[in-house]
Amino acid sequence: MRPGILLPSWYHTGDVRQTVHAAAAAGIETDEVASVLSDEIFDDIPLQRVKSIVEAIPTDDDQAPDVENSLSQAATTDAAARPPLANRCTVTDLEYLSAREAARIVGLVLELFDGNTLRPPATESVEADLLWRRQYMNVGLKIIPQRTTVGVESIEALRSGQLVPDDLQRPSELAIVTSGRFDEEILAEAANNDIHCFDAGHVEEWLLRAQLSPDIVGTLLENGENHDGPLTDLVDVPPIPAPRTSTDPLEIERAFDVDSYNVAAETTSSEPQPQESGTTSAQSTGETSAAPSQTDEADPETVADPLAGSQPPPGKTGTLYADPDEDGEYTAFDDYLDDL
Repeated sequence: MRPGILLPSWYHTGDVRQTVHAAAAAGIETDEVASVLSDEIFDDIPLQRVKSIVEAIPTDDDQAPDVENSLSQAATTDAAARPPLANRCTVTDLEYLSAREAARIVGLVLELFDGNTLRPPATESVEADLLWRRQYMNVGLKIIPQRTTVGVESIEALRSGQLVPDDLQRPSELAIVTSGRFDEEILAEAANNDIHCFDAGHVEEWLLRAQLSPDIVGTLLENGENHDGPLTDLVDVPPIPAPRTSTDPLEIERAFDVDSYNVAAETTSSEPQPQESGTTSAQSTGETSAAPSQTDEADPETVADPLAGSQPPPGKTGTLYADPDEDGEYTAFDDYLDDL
C-alpha cells in the first residue's frame, strides 16, 4: 500500500481474486478495479493486461469465465491437437507382480517385436517362466521381478534345474530378466555360459517401446493365467511403430544406466519363491557398458529417479501450458518474460 493513499473498502491487500469478488459484489466497474490493482499490485504490466486479468477471474466460484482464447493458427486449419500423453506400464510396476504375472507382461512386449510366447503351467516346477518362440531361435527366460541385486545362484538354477516341461522343446537360448540389476560375478558367469542378462534398464526400454496402457496390463493380469495362445490374441494392442520395432530386443540398449537405480542392499538368491519367482538384471552378452557393483548402493534420497520424464507430469503452478485454461497461474507468461 502506498503511503497516504486511502484504498477502497473492497480492496484486499495482495489478494487479487478476493478483491475482484468484493468489487463485483459492490457493483464496481472493471476499469476502476483494474486501475486500483495496477497501482497496488501490477505496476509493472500494462493497464489493458490488468483489465484482461480482472475480466478472466470468475465472480461465481462455481462457473468458469466465458473467455474466447485467440488461436495460434488459422481457424481453417485441419491440424489436430496432440493427444495427451497416456500413462503406461514401467519397469517399477513389475515389482508388485509374481514371476508368472510379470512373465505375461514381458511376453506380450516380446511378441510385439516378433514371434509368440508360452508360459509353462503353474503345476510344472521348471526354471523358465517364459518361452519366446522366434523364427530362428527358442528363448527360455527366467523372470525375477524383485527390484534387487541378483547373484550367481540364478545361473546355477538354470544350469542344473529342469528348464521346461518334458513335452516342450528345450530352448536354444537362455536369458534372465529382472526389475533390478546383476552383480559382477553373475555377469561373468553368464557370459561363460552364453546366458543373456537383462536388467531394469533393458526392461524399461522394452516397455518404453511397447507403451502398454493400464487397461492392457489389467487384462493380462486378470485373464492371462489360463490363456494358452499368443498374448496378442488376448488383448488389442497397437504394434510398435518403426523404427522402434527394428532393433532385436536381445541386443537393445538400456533406457537408463542401472548404476543410478536403487535396489535392495542384499543380494538375493534366484531360487523361486512360493508364487513369486525372482528376476535378474544384467547386460546382454557382448555389450560394452560397465556392470554395476552390488557394493556401490545408492542412497534413495540422493539419486534422481531414472524413470523421470517417462510419465506425464502433473500441472504445476507457475507453468505456462499450450492451453491458457491449463496455466498454473495468470502471471506465468509475464514471469517468463521477466526471466528473459
